[in-house]
Amino acid sequence: MTTKHDEDKLLRSVALQNANSILIARQRAEQRREAYLAEAQRLSHTGSFCWKPSTGEIGAYGKGLKKLLKPSIWTEVE
Repeated sequence: MTTKHDEDKLLRSVALQNANSILIARQRAEQRREAYLAEAQRLSHTGSFCWKPSTGEIGAYGKGLKKLLKPSIWTEVE
C-alpha cells in the first residue's frame, strides 16, 4: 500500500520527466528551424543582419550580406 507521500513523490518525478521531454523537444525543434534557415539562406545567397545600437556592433550571417557590407563596419558603427 502506498502512502500519500509516495504518490506525491511519484507524481513529481513524472512531472519532471515530462517537463524535461518537452524541453528537449523544443530544443530539437529550434535546431531544426535554424538548420532550415541556414540552408535556405545558403541556397538563396542571402543572410540575416543584426545591429546593437548600444554597442555599435554589427553582425551578419550568410555569404550574401557579408559580400554586400564593407568589412570595416563589422567592428564599429559611427
